[in-house]
Amino acid sequence: MRAMAFPWLVGLLAAGCVEAGDSADEVSWIVPEAAPEPSELDLDSAPAAVNLVIGELPKLNGAPMFEVYDEVMAYADEQCPLISSDPEGGSLWDARCTSSSGAYFSGFISQFRGMHGPNYEQNMRGEASVVLPDGRTFLIAGQANTSVNTEVREYSSNVVGVFSWSGEASETAILAEGWETSLSWTAAYSEQNDLLRFSAAGNVALPEGTITAVAFDEAKFNNDHGIGCTDEPAGEMALRDEAGTWHSLVFDVTANDDGSLDVAEGECDGCGTVWDNGVEVGALCVDLSALFTSGYPPW
Repeated sequence: MRAMAFPWLVGLLAAGCVEAGDSADEVSWIVPEAAPEPSELDLDSAPAAVNLVIGELPKLNGAPMFEVYDEVMAYADEQCPLISSDPEGGSLWDARCTSSSGAYFSGFISQFRGMHGPNYEQNMRGEASVVLPDGRTFLIAGQANTSVNTEVREYSSNVVGVFSWSGEASETAILAEGWETSLSWTAAYSEQNDLLRFSAAGNVALPEGTITAVAFDEAKFNNDHGIGCTDEPAGEMALRDEAGTWHSLVFDVTANDDGSLDVAEGECDGCGTVWDNGVEVGALCVDLSALFTSGYPPW
């Protein structure tokens, strides 16, 4: 080893050498724990961002991925990309080619559409790009799934990874307006088309604002007065600020395995507690009205 290549190491080793008669107290390898930084979360502006995300949750679903897929595949031909399919509703292409229409396909995409028990399911997985002749581009690096139960009014969606589309998308598309998400959710509706229950897990990145992302840890939103509290979600959320720091938001409602809710008297007020590094920062209140009036069906 070249002794002068790491002069700081030479000094460190010298500091660690203690003569037999020296006191061990002269050298300490213990680094004192740094005091936690004070929270920089703006509790005045944060509720607006949280309410915006909560209201958008049903729109952040995987269904538009399949709309875009159908659009780009209209530019394929019999050989490019060469598609293998099965009678059950599955298909796969793995190619790098240019079709007769001038569309360029690169990578692979597999998908399935069909019934699975009482559910109509759509599943897509891939790592691919499709560039249409007019320049519109579809990118996929992940998977999207949707499910609609035909016996009860229950919808579910799961999106993981990166999807983007430079063309026009439907109003409910997370491919538009800079929204990014890795999110799973389930929604149950009444016979009157009212959203009764909604559960979410994952995170949502906002296109702008002081809150850059909101994460959900099995958060449950209830609009069924027969179950209990309808003003406040059960579970935990987290907020990421512009500095990249996450802040925990814990609510007072607990969801049980049987679907019931536990909440102390007077605590169903729509407000949770923000915590940073184990330190209570303050209260943050949410408004669930936009979620519960988001409309039926979600896609």
